[in-house]
Amino acid sequence: MGLEIGLAACGVCLVFFGSMFVPVRSCDSGDGIFVQWLMSLAILIVGFFTFWIQNFPGFYPLAMLGGAFWTIGNATAIPIMHRIGMAMGMLIWNTANCTMGWAGGRFGLFGMKANIPASPILNYAGLACVIIGGILFSQVKSTPAEANEQKKAKRHSEDIENSAEKQALNPNPGSDTDDAGDVQIAVPAKQKENTVSEKEKIGAILLSLLAGAFYGNTFVPVIYMTDHPEIFVGYPTDQLSYVFSHFFGIFLTATVIFVFYAIFK
Repeated sequence: MGLEIGLAACGVCLVFFGSMFVPVRSCDSGDGIFVQWLMSLAILIVGFFTFWIQNFPGFYPLAMLGGAFWTIGNATAIPIMHRIGMAMGMLIWNTANCTMGWAGGRFGLFGMKANIPASPILNYAGLACVIIGGILFSQVKSTPAEANEQKKAKRHSEDIENSAEKQALNPNPGSDTDDAGDVQIAVPAKQKENTVSEKEKIGAILLSLLAGAFYGNTFVPVIYMTDHPEIFVGYPTDQLSYVFSHFFGIFLTATVIFVFYAIFK
């Protein structure tokens, strides 16, 4: 029954992790720092309810380190999506995430116990598919644009059409001249698309790989604690018991980033 539960959990992760940035794309996210803090607040609320349902199993500071890793990676998400788009950014950093997670579990990096697969051939073949897929994803041509800019452009286009209709119906020559001037000024606004340079795209891809490395290590502290009961005597073996500590680390790190960002700005 454990395998079925694990696969079902992977399906839940697929849906929620895959759609976590969809609401962000419907608003003006700026450089993403404040948006990330709001996300961390929502994460903390979910963590608290999990903590409550589990009857408050305890707080484990080392698990906060994994939350800090996740937040550092997540801080790069909005700038990445601004330059190469949400789909391409998520595909690349999840490729790095999978590779980092595989290496840690397969070889027991960072003090974790190594998990030898039952079929090394299939294991390495799966890794090869992930890496090849990531390389192919990095070659996809993207034309990222902010959702709010698209909406503004659509509204602006409608304004132009309305202006043209007014121009046709308005007998006042002075008004015709003003409306025509508005139309002439508004049309070049569409030229703002495809303004991401090749250098920015490469930088965003490298930043995606770095984000994936941080995402891939987010659970290392928790796994390290559960793998070494001789060091962490009395600590729970159920990894859900560490959820609140992990999520509190996300909130605390996001808050620190936001405070320093606000002071700097």
